[in-house]
Amino acid sequence: MLTTESQVTKSVIFGLDAELADELRTALFAQNQAVLAIPSATIGQCLDLARGMGAEVLFCPSNPLCYRPLLRAVRMHSPDLPVVVVSRQPNAPQWVDAMESGAADYCSAPFEPVQLRWVLETASRSRAVAA
Repeated sequence: MLTTESQVTKSVIFGLDAELADELRTALFAQNQAVLAIPSATIGQCLDLARGMGAEVLFCPSNPLCYRPLLRAVRMHSPDLPVVVVSRQPNAPQWVDAMESGAADYCSAPFEPVQLRWVLETASRSRAVAA
């Protein structure tokens, strides 16, 4: 749970393209996040790694073919792990679909500090409710 500026929390970036993952990783480091980027793995491998590191939030790409099965797997195996869908450009219909599919939030580049902090706090509240 995010409680203080100095507390390190843990995030996983799963399946994002290298450039977008680097942008998000840099922004998360600035928010005092320990970050594990997983560019390619199965959903099961991703969830195992996330559980192993005690991840508090999982970021994934905005492709529905990626986030829908991931969200289903999270609901079944790690229901307290909030998933944030990430896109290069905002897309309102995709945002609605992601949220209706169970995402904790949706964000897009560029990752502004205030926006990202809000996303992390929303994910933290989502995690607390699920627990």
